[in-house]
Order: sequence, then structure tokens, then C-alpha cells
Amino acid sequence: MDKRDEALSLARDFERDGFSMPNLYERFWRLQGDETAYFTLADSLLRGRRDGRTLLKDALGYVGKEDFKALIATAVEILREEAAEERETKQDESASKNAWQRGRDEKSARWKNAEEVIAAASLEFAPLLHPYLGELFKLQPNESAYYAEYPWRGLSYESSQIWRERLADPQTSKDEGQKIFSCLLQTRDPRNVKFACKFALAEDFFDRPCDLLEYIGYWLEAVGFTFARPKFDADGTAQAVADKILKIDAGECGGAKQFQTSKCDLSQMSNEPGSATSASLQANECDLSRKNLDEACDAASAVKFNAGDLKSAAS
Repeated sequence: MDKRDEALSLARDFERDGFSMPNLYERFWRLQGDETAYFTLADSLLRGRRDGRTLLKDALGYVGKEDFKALIATAVEILREEAAEERETKQDESASKNAWQRGRDEKSARWKNAEEVIAAASLEFAPLLHPYLGELFKLQPNESAYYAEYPWRGLSYESSQIWRERLADPQTSKDEGQKIFSCLLQTRDPRNVKFACKFALAEDFFDRPCDLLEYIGYWLEAVGFTFARPKFDADGTAQAVADKILKIDAGECGGAKQFQTSKCDLSQMSNEPGSATSASLQANECDLSRKNLDEACDAASAVKFNAGDLKSAAS
């Protein structure tokens, strides 16, 4: 029996017995060295009706990029089928939205397996998901996971136009707007990030526990940007352009003065004579920075961009 046949046999036995089957991982490791065999196993587990996420995740670690394309296509098709079946099941219920949400909370094994493939692709091969972004946005697999918007990573500015237009569309709901905002940040394209931040400053559609600029800062940190003194800085390839993202001048923010954010860092004060003077200067700098940031927050909070202008800018 070749390794592909062993993979098929393993998948059939798992479908029947689950994790109670004997020698499960002994048989799994016998497939080592054969990417095709692991693809066969992953494909069979994905198409099965038993929740095999743990074994599937292990198999996906040995699947090559080209084979992942086929698994992604199958996973999206399964999500589509499961969503359609759920709608048919709930179509007679009056509270269809609540019924749909209950259905999402009670996910089928097929849905969970498909989510596992999308999760793995999101973390390893995000560009392979770009052809399916419209459906992924609608179906929302892994919606509560930190990597839910990772499929948008690496999406070009040109290909992001539809998402900028949807964000600026007055018909877009608050919840959808928040998600699209996060999707555009995940592209890490400076133009997408700037557009999304400007729109968020204008519309303030967040339920937030702090001031608006600080809250947007948290979102930027989630995709690799960090506050640094005396400018916005970033990790990785975005570092050279990150300081351009949140420069808000009078023309953009209703008369708000151009500002720079800063954190007061006294940890590097010298122990040499005169350090007290240095500490005083740094403290004064911190106070001034906070004052400027507060003024900018007040000005930005009062801004209301015209939705039509933003929609034009999106294209």
C-alpha cells in the first residue's frame, strides 16, 4: 500500500471511529516525506462529516502551497453550502437574524473543518484567499478570532478599491464599517490605512472606552504600527511610510494643527550631574505633547467629512 492509499485508509477509519481509533498518530507519522499523502488526508478530513480539526491542522502543516489552493477552494465551497443549508433550515422562523446567529453558534463539523483550512491559509498563505474575499466577508469564518481579517493581508491598493467604496457608502452598516476598517488596515498599504483612519475620524463608528485617536492607535498597533517619539513608527516593511499615516493638517481636520504624538519616557535619564534638569525638560516635553494630543483629539472629534467626498476619494 502506497502512502496515498494509507492516507485514504486513515481518513476512512477516522471518519468511522474518530480519536478513539488505535494507533492514530503512528499511522499519521508514517506518511512523512510525502506531501501528496498529507494533502490526500487533509482533503478527505475536510470533506468528512466528523470534526477532525486537530488532525486536519496537523496534516495542513505538511501540505505545500500549490495544494493549499485546492483545499481553500473546497473549504469555501463547504462554507457556502453550509450557509445555504442553514438559511433553508431557518427560513420559516420569524426572527431569521437571531436564527442565523444561533446557527453560527452551533456550527456543524463541516463548517468547523472548513474554518480550520481558512485559518491556516490566513496565517500562512493569505494572498491565496484574495479571490474569495467577498464570500469570506459575507460568510465570516473564524469571525471572533484575532486572524479573522488576515485574508486581506497583502491586498493591493487597486484591488482594495471595492472595500474603500463600501466603507464610504452611506448604506454600509456600523458593524460592517468596523469590519471593513479592520480589513483595510490589514492590507498594510499606507494609502488604505490613511483612508480608513480618516474615515474613522470623521464618522467615529466605534463603541470605544477611550478617546478616538487613542482607540485608532490600538487598531494600528494590532497591524504592526506603534506610537513612538516623536512620530508614528512601524514594524517591518511599513516602517518607512508609517509616519505618514496620521499626519492631520488644517485642510484635513477642520483647522486642527498638524501634530505629532509622543510618549514620555524617563527610563533613559542619565545618572550624571544635571540629570534633574534633563528630567525636568523631558517632563515638560511630555506635558506639551499631551496638550497637543488633547487639542488634536478635540479638533478631530468635531470633524465631519462629506460622505460623497470620501466615496470619490475611495476610487
